[in-house]
Amino acid sequence: MKNCILILINFAFLFSCSSSKLQEQWKDPDTTYYESNKVLVIGITRDNEARNIFEDKLVSELENNDVNAEKSIDFFEKSFTNSKKTEEDLSL
Repeated sequence: MKNCILILINFAFLFSCSSSKLQEQWKDPDTTYYESNKVLVIGITRDNEARNIFEDKLVSELENNDVNAEKSIDFFEKSFTNSKKTEEDLSL
């Protein structure tokens, strides 16, 4: 019985992973060329250590490809990142 449950759980994980797909894309017709100056890397997780590792690795890879990037941990104040926010707070 345990094996059946484990197999079902594995199938659930296997089939729940789907690839992402671009639905729409919008481009301002008045802008012919856009060059960004800096990219803000934001990792969203409750585990601060995992977030820090993710942001460090992504920023270093971006900088290896000559992209100016900054971690959100360094960008936002600690009081902003450490307090819980509602969706209304984040949409302001």
